[in-house]
Amino acid sequence: MTKSFRGFMKGIGVGVTLGCVAGSTGYCYVRRNKRGVKRNVGKILKTLGSLVESITGMF
Repeated sequence: MTKSFRGFMKGIGVGVTLGCVAGSTGYCYVRRNKRGVKRNVGKILKTLGSLVESITGMF
């Protein structure tokens, strides 16, 4: 049981570390490229809206 707990804690540590790295990288990207990010987010939202609409239309 101790080995499994230790592995679990290692997994949590790796996950937190990777999350922090990804968050800081994303934050720096957004700060440098605000206009491009806003445009891309708009496109993504439109695509997701049409996807949800298509799925609900199937049912």
